[in-house]
Amino acid sequence: MSFPLIVAHRGYSAIAPENTLASLRKALEAGAHACEIDVHLTGDGEVVVMHDGTVDRTTNGTGALREMTLDQVRRLDAGAWKGPEYAGEPVPTLAEVLALLDGRAHLVCEVKDADIEEAVARTIVDAGAIERVTFIAFDHQMCARLRDVLPSVGVLWLIGDGDHDPGAVAEACLESNLQGVDAFYGAISEELADTLLRRGLSLWAWTVNQGDEALRLASLGVTSITTDDPVLIASALG
Repeated sequence: MSFPLIVAHRGYSAIAPENTLASLRKALEAGAHACEIDVHLTGDGEVVVMHDGTVDRTTNGTGALREMTLDQVRRLDAGAWKGPEYAGEPVPTLAEVLALLDGRAHLVCEVKDADIEEAVARTIVDAGAIERVTFIAFDHQMCARLRDVLPSVGVLWLIGDGDHDPGAVAEACLESNLQGVDAFYGAISEELADTLLRRGLSLWAWTVNQGDEALRLASLGVTSITTDDPVLIASALG
């Protein structure tokens, strides 16, 4: 049995403030093969790293990112909510993340907004990072647009919990020339895994924080596992 790659979800988010450079550094120190982040656009067109469309949950500020400038976002504290040792940690830009990971880990970039594909692509091209990025998105049409904007970058379609027709999922990926699927781990059955892998598609799993579940997924041939705790999953996989 081959073991999956380990992707640190929003960095090492089990112990550090998600989607910050501090969290990504912790993931690198832990030996994660790749780091996953989320990106949005500010009101002045800058690509920043945050899961939500507002700053309320993970900073000391309030408001929508689209209504703020990069300078306003950068003045926020994105770390103190996780612990005093992270106080003053800023919201990073995508460019800063690419610079940090350069030569150290692959980047899995979840694109959250429907109209930022070109801005994200420009940032990646400017950083010379085309070969070290993979896109993921829940919106299938967005996946197709990302594939068109940067044809040499792999794109995986995110799917959540629930029943999924394995054949229909595979066909949708093949029609849009996607690399494969990044599925909620609970939705990954033997049938789904077998169908996708037989069609030459990749199958990734998110967000796995249980060792026994990681072993089950590895036995099904899952390519990579996204986790909040890369040390726990690495230990479980041996």
